Amino acid sequence: TEGVLYDISADGTYAEVIGYEGTATRVRIADTYENLPVKAIYDKAFKNKSIVFVVISDSVETIGQSAFNNCDGLTSIEIPDSVTSIGDLAFRYCAELEHLKLSSQLEEIPMQMISACKKLKTLDVPSSVKRIHETSLEWCESLEHITFHEGLEEIVNEYWLEVRKGNLKEAIFPSTLRYMSGGLFRKCPDVKEFIVAKENPY
Repeated sequence: TEGVLYDISADGTYAEVIGYEGTATRVRIADTYENLPVKAIYDKAFKNKSIVFVVISDSVETIGQSAFNNCDGLTSIEIPDSVTSIGDLAFRYCAELEHLKLSSQLEEIPMQMISACKKLKTLDVPSSVKRIHETSLEWCESLEHITFHEGLEEIVNEYWLEVRKGNLKEAIFPSTLRYMSGGLFRKCPDVKEFIVAKENPY
């Protein structure tokens, strides 16, 4: 897409997205730049930009801190399975975000990754994720269903799921979960069902 800014990494082995100066609301990130694979979206690359849809190429491996922070028109995003790391606040304040598909290779859900995504209703956390950090789902007030798959080990910090309006109705936990902070669901009065794998000793 015209207006997407790229640069070469310091070691010269790959390219990265460093910003956006275009006017298009639908953005596609290239696979290559100057014959190098585009492997990273840099910190704040699209922060505060008026985009509604983005296609991330399969070459991308990392998404930086606040990369899409406050893209308040963004409605849908699919993170390719090539991505293994996402920075803090990456999609914070994406208030119109309704669809989010996470990479099957993602290892952690970072701090405030999708906090204040007020229209997101469902979240499927892939089995590759072992740890979920603090306030990652804070103010996701429309969130109704969360599924955690086998592989998740830790959910940290009591403010992780402070959804405020309490629309959460169901959460499914795996047998691999070993630690979960107290008070995680203290502001979720409408929860009707917690499903915990029978193999979970806790």
